[in-house]
Amino acid sequence: MEPIAKDMRIAVNKFIKEQQAMKEPGALFGLAQFTHTTEFKREGILLADAKELTEEEYVVNGGTAYYDALGTVVEKLGGRKHVVLCIITDGDDRDSDKFSKAQVARMLRKQKEENGWVLVWVCESLESSQVAAELGAEAEDNIRLDSSAFSSTGSGCMSSSVSRHRAIMSSASSSSSSST
Repeated sequence: MEPIAKDMRIAVNKFIKEQQAMKEPGALFGLAQFTHTTEFKREGILLADAKELTEEEYVVNGGTAYYDALGTVVEKLGGRKHVVLCIITDGDDRDSDKFSKAQVARMLRKQKEENGWVLVWVCESLESSQVAAELGAEAEDNIRLDSSAFSSTGSGCMSSSVSRHRAIMSSASSSSSSST
C-alpha cells in the first residue's frame, strides 16, 4: 500500500467531503485502518464533524489482514442498523490469523440479513474482487481500480455506491417511521 498511500489518503478525504455534502443529520462515520492489525482512526463520530485523515495518522506499515479487520469491525459494530461498510485494499489477505474467510462471510451475511448492512469493496486485484463477491458485496459495489486511479476516481466510485445506499436507507427509515 505504501506506493499509493498518498493517493489513498486523498481518496478517503475526498470521500469524507462528498459524504458530508449529503447533509444527512445524525449520520455517523468511522474509519479503521488495517494492516497486520486493525486500528480505529475515527469511531462513531457525526459525519458532519469528521476531520480529514492526516499524513501522520495514515501510516503504512505492511501486511494485509482484511479478514481480521472485517471480523473486528463486525464484532465492534454488530447489531447496529444500516451500516455501510466500505473496504479499500490494494492487496489480498495474507496475514489474518484471528478470522477466516468463512467466519467473516457468515458474520457479514448475518448483519446484512438482520440489520441491513451493505458491503462496498474497492480493490486493486482480481483475487480481492472475487473475495469481495464471496463475502457479499453486490456487483455494483465491488469496484476494481488500478492503483493509479485510486485518488482520481476511487473516492467518486466509493461515494456513488455509498450515497446510493444511504439514500435507500434514509427513505426506508423515514417511510417506516411515518407508518408507525
